[in-house]
Amino acid sequence: MTGEAEMIGQLLMAVESLQKKQGELEAQLREITKAQAIDARRDSLDIQTAAKGGNFKHYLDPGATAHENDLLLAEEARNFVNSGGVLPETFSPRIKALIAEIERSAAAWKPPAPQGTVQ
Repeated sequence: MTGEAEMIGQLLMAVESLQKKQGELEAQLREITKAQAIDARRDSLDIQTAAKGGNFKHYLDPGATAHENDLLLAEEARNFVNSGGVLPETFSPRIKALIAEIERSAAAWKPPAPQGTVQ
């Protein structure tokens, strides 16, 4: 009888171990599925400019908020303009306003005062 109880105990431990492993695998599968969903949403914009500077491509961040993606686009467009590119007339007024806001912030920035001399 003791041998049977020992075998039942071992079987119960094995079942418990398998259930734990199943839970871990299900959690990993959820993470993989989530990552695949993010990759499936990855997208980009090819902004065509008829003027000097050519086109530029903006890659959207699927994990970011719409505002964060707008800020990324505004910064890329600002760099494009600062390097000689010309944005199309029909370019988003909202993004153009963000570009102007970034420019104002950049113009108002002052380097920090020196903290002493390095020896």
